[in-house]
Amino acid sequence: MDIRRDLHDLDPARAKELRLIDARLRALDAQDRAAAAEDFAQRRALDRELAAERARLTEHWSRLRGEEPADDAPDLTALAADGPLVLVASVRSGGYAFLLTGNPARPVEVLELPGLDRRSADERVLTFLTARHFATSDAYPLRVRQSAQAEVRDTLAWLWTAAAGPVLEALGLTGTPTPQSGPWPRLWWCPVGFLSYLPWHAAGPPTGEGVLDRAVSSYTASLRALAYVRSMPAAPAHPRTLIVAQPEAPGASPLRGVMEEVALLQALLPGATLIAGADATKEAVLAALADHDAVHLACHAMTDVHAPGTSRLLLADHESAPLTVAELSALYLPGRQLAMLSACSTSEISPDLTNEALHLTGAFQLAGFRHVTGALWPVSDATAGEVSRAFYAHLTASGTRPPRTDEAAFALHAAVRELRAAYPATPTIWASYIHTGA
Repeated sequence: MDIRRDLHDLDPARAKELRLIDARLRALDAQDRAAAAEDFAQRRALDRELAAERARLTEHWSRLRGEEPADDAPDLTALAADGPLVLVASVRSGGYAFLLTGNPARPVEVLELPGLDRRSADERVLTFLTARHFATSDAYPLRVRQSAQAEVRDTLAWLWTAAAGPVLEALGLTGTPTPQSGPWPRLWWCPVGFLSYLPWHAAGPPTGEGVLDRAVSSYTASLRALAYVRSMPAAPAHPRTLIVAQPEAPGASPLRGVMEEVALLQALLPGATLIAGADATKEAVLAALADHDAVHLACHAMTDVHAPGTSRLLLADHESAPLTVAELSALYLPGRQLAMLSACSTSEISPDLTNEALHLTGAFQLAGFRHVTGALWPVSDATAGEVSRAFYAHLTASGTRPPRTDEAAFALHAAVRELRAAYPATPTIWASYIHTGA
């Protein structure tokens, strides 16, 4: 993200060197995309080489930046002006939550979480990932999927008891807001490492109130990432919206509900630009992104956790010209407002990169979008349509006004709560969608 900042105020020689580092990083992305993946061991070895080179270049970048005044370090008090930020980490002896509350006298408070020790958290994350797989695949019998859903519910209850519940208590978020109490409070989660796999916004006890009942949750990969998207220009009164629909991508199963979803969106977003079917190519989408403030992507996504830079949107020409995470994150589109990724696994990350925003959701944030919504795991075509309907109905007051993109977090929160009310015992349906950004 630092590489995207303006360099005109730096020493010309240093600015040139920083741009060379940027170019080398882009070259690494191109090498990642071009690499064959015929042998798993060779692919993993190449991934390590690329990661090491990226780390070396990033360290060089940091050294050069360290010679400049550190005037762009995030202001911790200002970052929490719209709601607290919670950084959560797990170590051998237990867990810790670092709470940024906006208090100038004490900008960071530390909350000990003894139940979030590394061993317990490791076991819970692995159990959750396994259960999530079985619960979301039609390849398994109903009884297996039901048992897996129970494991997912147990994980959400454990997460509430071990971490999320104590955090909300410490922040004074102790009950469901009422119309008389004003707008819902906001909360930003920044889980560290493997804790990023867990849906913190969905943590809750088997009965009673959970996180969804007390605050509107968002996520950020880092404090600097949040400061970056908040520095983007504010939303225009009449944002231009692009709809990209790809119901039948080559080599992928058809998305039968996509065109119905598109019809609903066109009713709520009159004047939106539509690129669909064979016209939805990489070149067409990239050109259109430059001319629109918001984008809705109704298509498949492919996540490669072993080579995350090659994760891609499945557009009409994805087999010959894939639109990848590496290319999206290299875009510079300051002032873009909203990317709604109505696709599978747009926020799934590689085990080796749990502290980096190297997934499709993160790529749109890096490109300059203030608000991005995506899915932590695969969601069905029907679920994607339900979420999109509720989301845009909230943003547009059921089509009576232009979309208020800065209400994206509230809109997604409302959509997820609707799904939870309809499918309370099936958290894999309603807990996948997250909001990232401002």
